[in-house]
Amino acid sequence: MNKSKVIKGLVIGAAAGAIVYTLFATKKGKKFRKMVSEKGGDWSDVVKTKFNELGETLKQQYGKAKSTGSDILEKGKRKAEEVKHDAKYAM
Repeated sequence: MNKSKVIKGLVIGAAAGAIVYTLFATKKGKKFRKMVSEKGGDWSDVVKTKFNELGETLKQQYGKAKSTGSDILEKGKRKAEEVKHDAKYAM
């Protein structure tokens, strides 16, 4: 085994151990976990807000599309009636 890989593994292991110790065994760890929890709640609120905004935008766009579709349908019906009327009197 390469000596540098062993040293690298020991350093990474020590760092991971220090992080776990800090998170779970010290008062600072409690504060850190609380901060992470609060920030997570903040992010949750941001995601909920953005999701609700997206929902409102989609509702508005759907309403516009529906209205435009209805207008096009009505114009098509009127045009069909005109063509039908013109064809009837052309014969």
